[in-house]
Amino acid sequence: PSLIDKYDAVAKPACLVGLVEEGPGEEEEWKRYTWDNWKTRLEEDFNEFYFSLDKEKKEWIEEKEGEWEKLIHEMGNKWTTPEKGFDNRAHLSDSLEGSSTWNDSQWEDWIRTKGSQLMEIEWENWIGEKDSLFNEMILKKWIQWKNSKI
Repeated sequence: PSLIDKYDAVAKPACLVGLVEEGPGEEEEWKRYTWDNWKTRLEEDFNEFYFSLDKEKKEWIEEKEGEWEKLIHEMGNKWTTPEKGFDNRAHLSDSLEGSSTWNDSQWEDWIRTKGSQLMEIEWENWIGEKDSLFNEMILKKWIQWKNSKI
């Protein structure tokens, strides 16, 4: 009888059909073929998984570019609309104290120093949040894929 008949409870790759049992070495050969075929299929599946992640990453980045444009617009509004601006935040009250009487030079100085720092902090927070969400999404997909294969 063939090894396929002997081990019919295990799914066998098509390349094993026709192997004839000739001794103890045949079982090892069957195991090696089975293992090699499983690794080959796993590698193919991983490549598909990787390319699907890459596609999702590109779509995710495009979506975030829209959010980035919105953030830039909102940051611009903070400078032009007092009720939406930085001056409503308690931690800025000291740095903007007396700003209603500042001249252009004082405003330019504030923009180059404190204002620039505040925008950078907001940008870093936004990037950090998006990066964290992206990594969490990738990790969930990886765990799901890995668990389905092993």
